[in-house]
Amino acid sequence: MKMIEYLTDGYTTYCNVMRHPLNKGLSKKLSATKRFFSWYLINLFHDGALVTPFVNDNELILKRKVAARDIYFNRLHEFEEMCFVAHALSDKDLFIDVGANIGAFSVMASGVTGARSIAFEPAPISFSYLQKNIMINNLTSKVELLSKAVGDQSGHVVLEGCQGTGNSISVDDSVNSSQPRVELITLDSLDCTSSDSIFLKIDVEGYEEKVIEGAKKLVSSENIIGLLIEMKGHGKRYGADEGRLFNFLIELGFHNCRYDPITRQLHQQAKPDFTLENQLFIRDLDAIQKRITQSPKMKVLDSEI
Repeated sequence: MKMIEYLTDGYTTYCNVMRHPLNKGLSKKLSATKRFFSWYLINLFHDGALVTPFVNDNELILKRKVAARDIYFNRLHEFEEMCFVAHALSDKDLFIDVGANIGAFSVMASGVTGARSIAFEPAPISFSYLQKNIMINNLTSKVELLSKAVGDQSGHVVLEGCQGTGNSISVDDSVNSSQPRVELITLDSLDCTSSDSIFLKIDVEGYEEKVIEGAKKLVSSENIIGLLIEMKGHGKRYGADEGRLFNFLIELGFHNCRYDPITRQLHQQAKPDFTLENQLFIRDLDAIQKRITQSPKMKVLDSEI
């Protein structure tokens, strides 16, 4: 049964790799196929860290069960969202990365655009690779690393699943007493007064509404130029309501958009599409579109975008 599940997962993953926008055309599909099989072959004999080219001259240190294998397959595993960060941000911005994992988005923001970043990652193993990826790209002066969880109040919480991309905050601290206990802070406790333009990315496995509840002062300020928030329905166990969160941000004056990296066009959504894993919110569409149009291309794999 496990072998069937393993093969089914592999087939589904391979199909997704072939559909990735960076893998169009026969030669690119052949290169992607080589990466796909090499990942599994390498991990049969090697369980250590793997240094992988990322974007431009940046690299990422990956490890099986710690970082998403899709980074190795496609580099830009969240294509629209990562291209948006690379095209829309500048060296005058502050990028706040809540749920940074191994740092792919922070490296994109600070390594490609030169933005200053604050990256939060409470899971010890993921945080260690986040540190390594910031160091290997010489971004220590650009990226502040905080091994803390973010929510609606200050205190401490227990983590579950502290390896891989699915780290989450436990609903019941007593049940998971053997798991790491980490500090919890709010974004409103940060001093961001020196930053005139801030972009906020939140990917915390269902705790997103709690993060926003602890950041109402910040997200209400004109300094926030946009937000990227994961909305996959994981928040139900915390009593969260993604529709309520969505409407709250719209009421603050943000526009829900999708981004097309190929045409470099922002498209405002007439209604929310909750089939998407991530939701992009922009305050000033014209200003961000102007930034996107003027930003330089980045090199990833055999493409320039």
